[in-house]
Amino acid sequence: MNRDRYKNQNGPTNLGLYGSSHVGIFGGIIHPTNDEKILQLDCLVTDYYHEEAYPTYLYYNPYDVVKTVEIDVGPDVKNLYDTTTNRFVLTNVVGLVSFQLPAGSAAVIVIVPADGFISYNNNKTLISNVIVDFDNNNKSAIVDSTTILSVQTTTSIIGTTPGFDFVMHFISLAIINFVVVGYRRRKK
Repeated sequence: MNRDRYKNQNGPTNLGLYGSSHVGIFGGIIHPTNDEKILQLDCLVTDYYHEEAYPTYLYYNPYDVVKTVEIDVGPDVKNLYDTTTNRFVLTNVVGLVSFQLPAGSAAVIVIVPADGFISYNNNKTLISNVIVDFDNNNKSAIVDSTTILSVQTTTSIIGTTPGFDFVMHFISLAIINFVVVGYRRRKK
């Protein structure tokens, strides 16, 4: 009796590259938005070893024009922080909100509590002692650590990230997840 599951391709652990096991992973990562070509990619779903974190999503606009993206932030008051621009896109919002994503650009949006306190540790931006940005370029996130954010419009334009198509951003997301997991493991 041959017990080599990989040789015979009949075992439940056969996660071959050309199989379809990765479809389940994509199902956990990819969510629709109000636009069929602008997807919401969950940056935390495959980071199995992450520390405490707020919901973090990648958005990419493949169009040649600015598009408005709608997302539901839930019933509690939230702020939206963009790690690509090191700034708050929206503050004090609830429910269905919208922001504008310029043509050919990407944003990594972290949905944080509106009443959280902002602090900095070297290049890291923290909100209520939870890291939301690992590299803030030594810039404060619009406000200092003692200021409560004021109400702003529910529509904003996010800075551009030129040049990459959606596939490249998806591959970049996977690489970032592996790098972050490796970095966190080395730090422990």
